Amino acid sequence: MEIKELIEKQEKTGHIFLVRQGLFLRGYNSGARMLEHLLGYKVTRISLKSYGGEVCVAGFPSDRADRVIEAIRKQGGEIVEKTDCQLEIGGLNYTCTPEEIAYYEIKEKKGHKVKEPVNIVHQEEKILARKVLGFNLSAATPLEAMLFLHEIQKEFKELNK
Repeated sequence: MEIKELIEKQEKTGHIFLVRQGLFLRGYNSGARMLEHLLGYKVTRISLKSYGGEVCVAGFPSDRADRVIEAIRKQGGEIVEKTDCQLEIGGLNYTCTPEEIAYYEIKEKKGHKVKEPVNIVHQEEKILARKVLGFNLSAATPLEAMLFLHEIQKEFKELNK
């Protein structure tokens, strides 16, 4: 199954597919986001000509599949089908919009410097993250902390309009 078909099938069915590629199982878009959320795997963004754009990808050695399946089940997911070539997962919702894809760091090809497009929202999120990291919670009163959180929430809402 081509990556484009796999992503379309994920979007149509709401299931997540992990596919074997060599010694690894890889998830694309919602599959990659699931692996990141459940197990902390690193997600990267790559450009695929066959897909016609950028996608998120994450993978792991196929001998760790049992560990991944256990984590999926603990989160309420179910294994719909398991074959040597793929793993189909239902019951979990990890959407992947173009904005979410743009959030991830782009993987550089060997010998090629890939220029990442300027993403204003991404830059503003970094600024907000710096504000949060710079806030001295231990020196703040509960009221100051609540007001700070309220301001950050308002700024995030403005970004997502």
